[in-house]
Amino acid sequence: MGKTISQNRQRSRLLIRIEMEPQMDDLVQSIGEIARAGRRLAQQAEKQYAPEVEDILRTQCRDPRRIEHLLDSMLDFGFDAAIVDL
Repeated sequence: MGKTISQNRQRSRLLIRIEMEPQMDDLVQSIGEIARAGRRLAQQAEKQYAPEVEDILRTQCRDPRRIEHLLDSMLDFGFDAAIVDL
């Protein structure tokens, strides 16, 4: 009797795993798409922020509001190495 219960549990787990696998594949694919979209957005942000960073450095700007605003905006893309390098 104990063996039958154990076999039923194993069978149930296997069925759940089989049913969940396509959903997990879809989830992984969706996460990948989100990550790629985030990377594309970060590339656009780098193009936008690079000239402003260069201008602040070139002019030796000391305006705390301008610098703070730029850094605050760039912080949204702190996951991207290119933004951090700016």
